[in-house]
Amino acid sequence: MIDEARLAALLAEYQIPSATLGVLRDGEITAVSAGIRNVETREPATPSTVYQCGSMTKTWTALAFMRLSARVRWAWTSRYGPTCRTSGWPTRG
Repeated sequence: MIDEARLAALLAEYQIPSATLGVLRDGEITAVSAGIRNVETREPATPSTVYQCGSMTKTWTALAFMRLSARVRWAWTSRYGPTCRTSGWPTRG
């Protein structure tokens, strides 16, 4: 289901030390790790490797906003950002 060779190739191509990919399908979790979790000790990454999130929350927030925007019309009526103009949603301004 998960192409481990492709994951390793992407890590090498983008010069990323390690990654863990998890997929939930039909109630079953499949997890694969590639690369090294510590560049100094060269310890391999595992599905239980804990990663620091850094600025990842910004990416996920932007993704959530984009997905919501596909369903909702936004009006840039304020210098503070968008105001939702769809019934049933709270509005500002």
